[in-house]
Amino acid sequence: MVYSVSETALSGTIRLQCTGECATLDTAIYITVKPLPYHIDSIIGPKAVEKGMDNVIYRVAHVADGLIYQWTLPTGFIGQSTADSILVLISNDAVNGSIKVRQITDCAAGEECMLDVTVLSLELTPGLYIVGVITAEGCQYKKVIRK
Repeated sequence: MVYSVSETALSGTIRLQCTGECATLDTAIYITVKPLPYHIDSIIGPKAVEKGMDNVIYRVAHVADGLIYQWTLPTGFIGQSTADSILVLISNDAVNGSIKVRQITDCAAGEECMLDVTVLSLELTPGLYIVGVITAEGCQYKKVIRK
């Protein structure tokens, strides 16, 4: 006998009863169905960053199953996480690239979701200094003072 499992299948017991002229078989088998990875629609976070920025957060919509997430960062982006968000430092060596994430389950790895990110090089006019950068909801506000 061959059984196939649909994406909506649940774990449970299959009972098998066979009766013949010379033998009878009556057995139950418990089947565990493990979840497949969910499709991630988008990565939420800034699409443009500056070299030297710290505590930049990228995240995806949380899924209740508590699955593991695999993040891949462009060159010069420093961060590590298996959760639905990642805290990133943008180093001075950072280059434009794609942030990628996918879910991992016991059975499979999901498709990658990508967000293209541009790294801006901040070049100041002599005599101008940045004294703070505030990031809120993907928008950046800078306070620049003249010396």
